[in-house]
Amino acid sequence: MRGLSWALAATVGLAGTVAVPVAAAQASSCVSRPGRVLTVRTTDAGRTFCTHKGVRVEVVLSVNPVDGTVPQQWWQPVNFGGTGLTGLPNTAMPMRGTTLGHFQATARGTATLSSQRQVCAPPPPGGLSCDAIQAWSVTLTVR
Repeated sequence: MRGLSWALAATVGLAGTVAVPVAAAQASSCVSRPGRVLTVRTTDAGRTFCTHKGVRVEVVLSVNPVDGTVPQQWWQPVNFGGTGLTGLPNTAMPMRGTTLGHFQATARGTATLSSQRQVCAPPPPGGLSCDAIQAWSVTLTVR
């Protein structure tokens, strides 16, 4: 029994050591999706994605058109900074309330994609304004 307890303790201890290394924690924070196209959406805000050279990155940011949003509340054009991505022209006509971004992973590096939108509709003349802004960003690591 004593040998079994020691073996169990050693197994639990080793499992704990294996599950917590820094490299594993960093790897788990980088989401990788298979395929030649990586699509990131409004719901992916704050996430980090890993991709490879040659992958096309599509950004689809949308607001709920049912809520009566006006164009001033739509997402602004997608900005990018850092290294590893090249911007591609927007050749598709998006649905009402949708902002698209097209990029190509061209080199190793880390890039950030970002956008923002006004949360509230513009006030009527003489009305109170709401200056709330919603920000969106994702980080891409190109390997």
